[in-house]
Amino acid sequence: MANSPELLSVLETCRKLSPDDLRFVNQTIVATLKHLSAVNARQFRSGDRVEWTSPKSGHTTKGRVVNVMQKNVRVMADDGMGWRVSGSLLRHITES
Repeated sequence: MANSPELLSVLETCRKLSPDDLRFVNQTIVATLKHLSAVNARQFRSGDRVEWTSPKSGHTTKGRVVNVMQKNVRVMADDGMGWRVSGSLLRHITES
């Protein structure tokens, strides 16, 4: 995806924008990401088994949903650690 023709075209267009236009594009992107996080978080309910992979470390963690907030989900990991995770990172898993 990082090298898709569509993305390269968008990046080329961004290089030609004024600072004010770039700020507007940035605000639009941030608002869209916040909306997507909220939509993704609503897919989960307390008690759901979930897992996620850290974008930084690549480590996968499993746990149970404790609370669904507006954009994030509180998860109690199997190791006892509590996490606040973006709904976009979570995946439902079945009990094993």
